[in-house]
Amino acid sequence: MSILRRMRDWLTNTEKGPSDNQTSPEDDSELLGKILWEVLVEQGVRPNEMRIVNIRELFDAWYDGPCTKEAVAAAIPEFKKSHSISFSYEG
Repeated sequence: MSILRRMRDWLTNTEKGPSDNQTSPEDDSELLGKILWEVLVEQGVRPNEMRIVNIRELFDAWYDGPCTKEAVAAAIPEFKKSHSISFSYEG
């Protein structure tokens, strides 16, 4: 997760006060990685390709949006463009 996102989350959570329902940045990062993996597999990307590129770590550092499947799927084209990434299914 990006530093700006962590800061925003920290500020937002500080204003609301402590809560037992808050997730840690590590939890968000893990959730984001799972969503990214699922979306890419659905698009036809092979797991081995994702591991070689180290896609989870790259995307986690780059992405600064909500942890939803729709938002992650919408961000993937720009992410691939900004990192010059292409996968075998793309020809």
